[in-house]
Amino acid sequence: MFQIKRNLVVVMFIVVLSVIYQCIGVTQIGANSGNGYINNLFYKDNILGNGYLNDGKHWYLFKDGHKQIGIQKWKGEYYYFDLDTGLRSDSVFRKQWGKTYYFNQKGIAVSGFQTISGRKYFFGADGSYFLRKNTWIIINGKKYYADSNGVLVSGVKKIENKSYFFDFDTSCLRTKRDYVLSQWGKWYLIDKNGIVQSGLQRWQGKDYYFDPITFLKVKNQIKNINSIEWRFDNQGVGHKKEDRQPLGDITFTELNKLRNKNGLNPLIWNKKLAELAQRRSEETNFNGIPANHWRTQGEVIGIGWKKGSKVISAWFNETNMLPKGTSAHRDWLLNPAATKVGFGYSGNVIVGRSK
Repeated sequence: MFQIKRNLVVVMFIVVLSVIYQCIGVTQIGANSGNGYINNLFYKDNILGNGYLNDGKHWYLFKDGHKQIGIQKWKGEYYYFDLDTGLRSDSVFRKQWGKTYYFNQKGIAVSGFQTISGRKYFFGADGSYFLRKNTWIIINGKKYYADSNGVLVSGVKKIENKSYFFDFDTSCLRTKRDYVLSQWGKWYLIDKNGIVQSGLQRWQGKDYYFDPITFLKVKNQIKNINSIEWRFDNQGVGHKKEDRQPLGDITFTELNKLRNKNGLNPLIWNKKLAELAQRRSEETNFNGIPANHWRTQGEVIGIGWKKGSKVISAWFNETNMLPKGTSAHRDWLLNPAATKVGFGYSGNVIVGRSK
Protein backbone atom coordinates (compact mmCIF):
# COMPACT_ATOMS: atom_id res chain seq x y z
CA MET A 1 0.00 0.00 0.00
CA PHE A 2 2.79 2.35 0.92
CA GLN A 3 4.51 1.52 -2.33
CA ILE A 4 1.39 2.43 -4.36
CA LYS A 5 1.11 5.83 -2.66
CA ARG A 6 4.78 6.53 -3.25
CA ASN A 7 4.44 5.65 -6.94
CA LEU A 8 1.37 7.90 -7.19
CA VAL A 9 3.33 10.84 -5.77
CA VAL A 10 6.13 10.23 -8.23
CA VAL A 11 3.70 10.14 -11.15
CA MET A 12 2.05 13.39 -10.05
CA PHE A 13 5.44 15.03 -9.69
CA ILE A 14 6.39 13.96 -13.19
CA VAL A 15 3.13 15.39 -14.56
CA VAL A 16 3.75 18.77 -12.88
CA LEU A 17 7.28 18.85 -14.25
CA SER A 18 5.93 18.06 -17.69
CA VAL A 19 3.46 20.95 -17.56
CA ILE A 20 6.16 23.34 -16.36
CA TYR A 21 8.46 22.13 -19.09
CA GLN A 22 5.79 22.64 -21.72
CA CYS A 23 5.16 26.20 -20.54
CA ILE A 24 8.85 26.93 -20.53
CA GLY A 25 9.11 25.32 -23.90
CA VAL A 26 6.40 27.53 -25.38
CA THR A 27 8.09 30.64 -24.04
CA GLN A 28 11.40 29.44 -25.27
CA ILE A 29 9.94 28.76 -28.70
CA GLY A 30 8.82 32.39 -28.89
CA ALA A 31 12.28 33.55 -27.96
CA ASN A 32 13.94 31.13 -30.32
CA SER A 33 11.83 32.43 -33.24
CA GLY A 34 13.71 35.74 -32.86
CA ASN A 35 10.69 38.07 -32.68
CA GLY A 36 7.84 38.25 -30.21
CA TYR A 37 6.76 38.96 -26.67
CA ILE A 38 8.16 37.31 -23.59
CA ASN A 39 6.67 38.43 -20.29
CA ASN A 40 5.21 41.51 -22.07
CA LEU A 41 8.64 42.48 -23.38
CA PHE A 42 9.15 42.60 -27.14
CA TYR A 43 12.16 40.94 -28.71
CA LYS A 44 13.55 41.65 -32.13
CA ASP A 45 16.11 39.18 -33.45
CA ASN A 46 16.38 37.68 -29.94
CA ILE A 47 17.26 41.12 -28.49
CA LEU A 48 14.99 43.39 -26.49
CA GLY A 49 13.31 45.64 -29.02
CA ASN A 50 14.41 49.24 -29.41
CA GLY A 51 13.06 51.80 -31.85
CA TYR A 52 10.08 52.13 -34.15
CA LEU A 53 9.03 48.55 -34.86
CA ASN A 54 6.11 46.55 -36.21
CA ASP A 55 5.22 43.55 -34.05
CA GLY A 56 3.60 41.83 -36.99
CA LYS A 57 0.30 43.67 -36.66
CA HIS A 58 0.88 47.25 -35.55
CA TRP A 59 3.54 49.92 -35.18
CA TYR A 60 4.96 50.72 -31.77
CA LEU A 61 7.94 52.51 -30.34
CA PHE A 62 9.98 50.28 -28.03
CA LYS A 63 12.66 50.99 -25.50
CA ASP A 64 14.36 47.93 -23.98
CA GLY A 65 11.33 45.91 -25.04
CA HIS A 66 8.80 48.24 -23.40
CA LYS A 67 6.12 50.01 -25.45
CA GLN A 68 6.43 53.79 -25.29
CA ILE A 69 3.32 55.95 -24.94
CA GLY A 70 2.25 59.54 -25.61
CA ILE A 71 4.22 61.85 -27.92
CA GLN A 72 7.55 60.39 -28.90
CA LYS A 73 10.27 61.55 -31.28
CA TRP A 74 11.72 59.13 -33.80
CA LYS A 75 14.15 60.05 -36.58
CA GLY A 76 13.17 63.70 -36.61
CA GLU A 77 9.41 63.13 -36.58
CA TYR A 78 6.90 63.14 -33.73
CA TYR A 79 4.36 60.36 -33.25
CA TYR A 80 1.64 59.64 -30.74
CA PHE A 81 1.26 56.23 -29.11
CA ASP A 82 -1.94 55.35 -27.29
CA LEU A 83 -1.69 55.68 -23.50
CA ASP A 84 -3.41 52.31 -22.93
CA THR A 85 -2.31 50.12 -25.82
CA GLY A 86 0.84 51.81 -27.06
CA LEU A 87 -0.56 51.68 -30.60
CA ARG A 88 0.53 54.39 -33.04
CA SER A 89 -2.41 56.80 -33.47
CA ASP A 90 -3.23 57.96 -37.00
CA SER A 91 -5.44 60.83 -38.28
CA VAL A 92 -6.30 62.06 -34.79
CA PHE A 93 -6.15 65.12 -32.55
CA ARG A 94 -4.37 64.42 -29.28
CA LYS A 95 -3.61 66.53 -26.20
CA GLN A 96 -0.43 66.56 -24.17
CA TRP A 97 1.33 69.14 -22.00
CA GLY A 98 -1.82 71.29 -22.20
CA LYS A 99 -1.54 71.62 -25.99
CA THR A 100 -3.38 70.03 -28.92
CA TYR A 101 -1.62 68.27 -31.79
CA TYR A 102 -2.71 66.47 -34.93
CA PHE A 103 -1.15 63.28 -36.28
CA ASN A 104 -1.70 62.47 -39.95
CA GLN A 105 -2.51 59.19 -41.68
CA LYS A 106 1.09 58.07 -41.14
CA GLY A 107 0.95 59.00 -37.48
CA ILE A 108 3.29 62.00 -37.93
CA ALA A 109 2.63 65.32 -36.15
CA VAL A 110 1.75 68.04 -38.67
CA SER A 111 2.80 71.71 -38.75
CA GLY A 112 1.84 74.88 -40.61
CA PHE A 113 -1.56 75.29 -42.29
CA GLN A 114 -3.68 72.17 -42.49
CA THR A 115 -7.18 71.43 -43.80
CA ILE A 116 -8.81 68.68 -41.73
CA SER A 117 -12.37 67.55 -42.41
CA GLY A 118 -12.96 70.72 -44.41
CA ARG A 119 -11.70 73.11 -41.72
CA LYS A 120 -8.48 75.11 -41.73
CA TYR A 121 -6.03 75.01 -38.81
CA PHE A 122 -2.55 76.29 -38.04
CA PHE A 123 -0.03 74.22 -36.11
CA GLY A 124 2.86 76.68 -36.06
CA ALA A 125 5.84 77.07 -38.36
CA ASP A 126 8.49 77.08 -35.66
CA GLY A 127 8.82 73.38 -34.90
CA SER A 128 6.36 73.50 -31.99
CA TYR A 129 3.58 71.55 -33.81
CA PHE A 130 0.81 72.56 -31.41
CA LEU A 131 -2.56 73.94 -32.56
CA ARG A 132 -3.00 77.70 -32.18
CA LYS A 133 -6.21 78.78 -30.46
CA ASN A 134 -7.81 82.15 -29.60
CA THR A 135 -5.00 84.08 -31.22
CA TRP A 136 -3.99 86.21 -34.19
CA ILE A 137 -1.60 84.58 -36.64
CA ILE A 138 0.64 86.60 -38.97
CA ILE A 139 2.33 84.73 -41.83
CA ASN A 140 4.13 86.56 -44.66
CA GLY A 141 2.39 89.78 -43.70
CA LYS A 142 -1.10 88.25 -43.84
CA LYS A 143 -3.31 88.01 -40.77
CA TYR A 144 -5.52 85.14 -39.66
CA TYR A 145 -7.45 84.37 -36.49
CA ALA A 146 -7.85 80.98 -34.81
CA ASP A 147 -10.96 80.54 -32.65
CA SER A 148 -11.32 78.61 -29.37
CA ASN A 149 -11.27 75.32 -31.29
CA GLY A 150 -8.28 76.32 -33.36
CA VAL A 151 -10.35 76.75 -36.53
CA LEU A 152 -9.25 79.64 -38.76
CA VAL A 153 -12.32 81.86 -39.00
CA SER A 154 -13.87 83.23 -42.19
CA GLY A 155 -16.59 85.78 -42.89
CA VAL A 156 -17.56 88.30 -40.23
CA LYS A 157 -16.13 87.48 -36.79
CA LYS A 158 -16.28 89.50 -33.57
CA ILE A 159 -12.95 89.54 -31.75
CA GLU A 160 -12.91 91.31 -28.41
CA ASN A 161 -14.88 94.52 -29.07
CA LYS A 162 -14.51 94.73 -32.86
CA SER A 163 -15.90 92.81 -35.82
CA TYR A 164 -13.63 91.81 -38.69
CA PHE A 165 -14.03 90.25 -42.12
CA PHE A 166 -11.95 87.24 -43.21
CA ASP A 167 -11.87 85.89 -46.75
CA PHE A 168 -14.02 82.79 -47.25
CA ASP A 169 -11.46 80.97 -49.40
CA THR A 170 -8.19 81.80 -47.66
CA SER A 171 -9.37 82.79 -44.14
CA CYS A 172 -7.05 85.78 -44.52
CA LEU A 173 -8.12 89.14 -43.04
CA ARG A 174 -9.42 91.42 -45.85
CA THR A 175 -7.19 94.51 -45.74
CA LYS A 176 -8.84 96.96 -48.10
CA ARG A 177 -11.90 99.16 -47.81
CA ASP A 178 -14.70 97.13 -49.30
CA TYR A 179 -18.40 96.30 -49.19
CA VAL A 180 -18.62 92.59 -48.36
CA LEU A 181 -21.22 89.84 -48.15
CA SER A 182 -21.23 87.95 -44.86
CA GLN A 183 -21.81 84.26 -44.15
CA TRP A 184 -25.44 85.03 -43.22
CA GLY A 185 -26.21 86.94 -46.41
CA LYS A 186 -25.91 90.51 -45.07
CA TRP A 187 -23.70 93.26 -46.52
CA TYR A 188 -21.19 95.21 -44.44
CA LEU A 189 -18.68 97.99 -45.06
CA ILE A 190 -15.13 97.32 -43.86
CA ASP A 191 -12.13 99.62 -43.68
CA LYS A 192 -8.55 98.98 -44.82
CA ASN A 193 -7.88 97.07 -41.59
CA GLY A 194 -10.76 94.68 -42.18
CA ILE A 195 -12.87 96.22 -39.40
CA VAL A 196 -16.63 96.37 -39.94
CA GLN A 197 -17.75 100.01 -39.98
CA SER A 198 -20.68 101.81 -38.41
CA GLY A 199 -22.08 105.33 -38.40
CA LEU A 200 -21.91 107.78 -41.32
CA GLN A 201 -19.64 106.42 -44.05
CA ARG A 202 -18.77 107.44 -47.58
CA TRP A 203 -18.61 104.67 -50.17
CA GLN A 204 -18.12 105.08 -53.92
CA GLY A 205 -18.96 108.77 -53.81
CA LYS A 206 -22.13 108.47 -51.76
CA ASP A 207 -22.99 108.77 -48.08
CA TYR A 208 -24.52 105.91 -46.10
CA TYR A 209 -25.31 105.25 -42.47
CA PHE A 210 -24.56 101.90 -40.82
CA ASP A 211 -26.33 101.00 -37.60
CA PRO A 212 -23.86 101.01 -34.65
CA ILE A 213 -25.39 97.81 -33.22
CA THR A 214 -26.18 95.68 -36.28
CA PHE A 215 -23.65 97.38 -38.63
CA LEU A 216 -26.27 97.15 -41.39
CA LYS A 217 -26.98 99.96 -43.85
CA VAL A 218 -30.13 101.87 -42.90
CA LYS A 219 -32.80 102.67 -45.50
CA ASN A 220 -35.84 104.92 -45.57
CA GLN A 221 -34.87 106.61 -42.31
CA ILE A 222 -34.06 110.09 -41.05
CA LYS A 223 -31.09 110.46 -38.72
CA ASN A 224 -29.78 113.45 -36.80
CA ILE A 225 -25.99 113.27 -37.10
CA ASN A 226 -23.85 115.95 -35.47
CA SER A 227 -26.89 118.24 -35.31
CA ILE A 228 -27.51 117.82 -39.04
CA GLU A 229 -30.61 116.08 -40.34
CA TRP A 230 -29.93 113.33 -42.88
CA ARG A 231 -32.49 111.48 -44.97
CA PHE A 232 -31.50 108.00 -46.21
CA ASP A 233 -33.52 106.82 -49.21
CA ASN A 234 -34.64 103.31 -50.21
CA GLN A 235 -31.12 102.52 -51.42
CA GLY A 236 -29.56 103.82 -48.23
CA VAL A 237 -28.05 106.88 -49.92
CA GLY A 238 -27.89 109.82 -47.53
CA HIS A 239 -28.96 113.40 -48.25
CA LYS A 240 -28.35 116.28 -45.89
CA LYS A 241 -31.34 118.49 -45.32
CA GLU A 242 -29.22 121.54 -46.08
CA ASP A 243 -27.70 119.86 -49.13
CA ARG A 244 -30.83 118.92 -51.02
CA GLN A 245 -30.85 120.23 -54.54
CA PRO A 246 -33.23 123.18 -55.03
CA LEU A 247 -35.92 122.46 -57.57
CA GLY A 248 -35.01 123.56 -61.06
CA ASP A 249 -31.25 124.27 -60.66
CA ILE A 250 -30.34 123.12 -64.12
CA THR A 251 -26.67 124.09 -63.79
CA PHE A 252 -26.29 121.69 -60.87
CA THR A 253 -28.03 118.94 -62.86
CA GLU A 254 -25.88 119.47 -65.97
CA LEU A 255 -22.69 119.48 -63.89
CA ASN A 256 -23.47 116.05 -62.44
CA LYS A 257 -24.37 114.73 -65.89
CA LEU A 258 -20.92 115.78 -67.10
CA ARG A 259 -19.21 114.21 -64.09
CA ASN A 260 -21.12 110.97 -64.53
CA LYS A 261 -20.12 110.86 -68.20
CA ASN A 262 -16.49 111.15 -67.13
CA GLY A 263 -16.74 108.45 -64.46
CA LEU A 264 -16.75 110.83 -61.48
CA ASN A 265 -18.93 110.84 -58.40
CA PRO A 266 -21.88 113.27 -58.43
CA LEU A 267 -21.63 116.34 -56.21
CA ILE A 268 -24.20 117.14 -53.55
CA TRP A 269 -25.83 120.51 -53.12
CA ASN A 270 -24.48 122.54 -50.22
CA LYS A 271 -26.51 125.40 -48.83
CA LYS A 272 -23.53 127.32 -47.40
CA LEU A 273 -21.57 127.11 -50.65
CA ALA A 274 -24.64 128.26 -52.55
CA GLU A 275 -24.96 131.28 -50.23
CA LEU A 276 -21.28 132.16 -50.83
CA ALA A 277 -21.74 131.77 -54.58
CA GLN A 278 -24.85 133.98 -54.50
CA ARG A 279 -22.99 136.81 -52.72
CA ARG A 280 -20.08 136.53 -55.17
CA SER A 281 -22.41 136.59 -58.18
CA GLU A 282 -24.03 139.79 -56.92
CA GLU A 283 -20.63 141.35 -56.21
CA THR A 284 -19.42 140.44 -59.71
CA ASN A 285 -22.61 141.68 -61.34
CA PHE A 286 -22.26 145.12 -59.77
CA ASN A 287 -18.48 145.56 -59.49
CA GLY A 288 -16.89 143.13 -61.96
CA ILE A 289 -14.76 140.12 -61.19
CA PRO A 290 -13.48 140.41 -57.59
CA ALA A 291 -9.75 141.03 -57.28
CA ASN A 292 -9.31 138.01 -55.00
CA HIS A 293 -11.16 135.65 -57.36
CA TRP A 294 -7.89 134.34 -58.81
CA ARG A 295 -6.73 133.32 -55.34
CA THR A 296 -10.06 131.84 -54.22
CA GLN A 297 -9.97 128.07 -54.37
CA GLY A 298 -12.99 126.18 -55.63
CA GLU A 299 -14.60 129.16 -57.40
CA VAL A 300 -15.53 129.64 -61.06
CA ILE A 301 -17.28 132.59 -62.71
CA GLY A 302 -19.22 132.70 -65.98
CA ILE A 303 -20.36 135.99 -67.49
CA GLY A 304 -22.84 136.24 -70.33
CA TRP A 305 -23.83 132.57 -70.35
CA LYS A 306 -27.19 130.94 -69.75
CA LYS A 307 -27.77 128.53 -66.90
CA GLY A 308 -27.36 124.81 -67.38
CA SER A 309 -25.57 123.18 -70.29
CA LYS A 310 -24.48 126.50 -71.86
CA VAL A 311 -22.31 127.67 -69.00
CA ILE A 312 -21.13 124.12 -68.21
CA SER A 313 -20.02 123.72 -71.84
CA ALA A 314 -18.26 127.11 -71.78
CA TRP A 315 -16.36 126.19 -68.62
CA PHE A 316 -15.50 122.76 -69.99
CA ASN A 317 -14.16 124.16 -73.28
CA GLU A 318 -12.62 127.26 -71.62
CA THR A 319 -14.64 129.44 -74.02
CA ASN A 320 -13.80 133.14 -73.44
CA MET A 321 -12.49 132.25 -69.99
CA LEU A 322 -9.70 133.98 -68.12
CA PRO A 323 -6.87 133.51 -67.78
CA LYS A 324 -6.52 132.31 -71.34
CA GLY A 325 -4.59 129.16 -72.18
CA THR A 326 -5.37 127.35 -68.93
CA SER A 327 -7.68 124.47 -68.00
CA ALA A 328 -8.72 125.88 -64.62
CA HIS A 329 -12.46 125.79 -65.32
CA ARG A 330 -12.42 122.30 -66.83
CA ASP A 331 -10.35 121.12 -63.87
CA TRP A 332 -12.95 122.60 -61.53
CA LEU A 333 -15.76 120.71 -63.25
CA LEU A 334 -13.87 117.39 -63.18
CA ASN A 335 -12.19 117.69 -59.79
CA PRO A 336 -12.26 114.10 -58.41
CA ALA A 337 -11.75 115.34 -54.85
CA ALA A 338 -14.81 117.61 -54.85
CA THR A 339 -17.89 116.37 -52.98
CA LYS A 340 -20.28 119.33 -52.74
CA VAL A 341 -21.18 122.45 -54.68
CA GLY A 342 -23.45 125.50 -54.78
CA PHE A 343 -24.34 128.03 -57.49
CA GLY A 344 -25.32 131.67 -57.35
CA TYR A 345 -26.96 133.86 -60.02
CA SER A 346 -27.16 137.62 -60.51
CA GLY A 347 -27.94 139.31 -63.82
CA ASN A 348 -25.84 137.57 -66.47
CA VAL A 349 -23.32 136.27 -63.90
CA ILE A 350 -23.10 132.67 -62.70
CA VAL A 351 -20.75 131.69 -59.88
CA GLY A 352 -19.97 128.17 -58.78
CA ARG A 353 -18.35 127.26 -55.46
CA SER A 354 -17.21 123.70 -54.68
CA LYS A 355 -15.33 121.91 -51.93
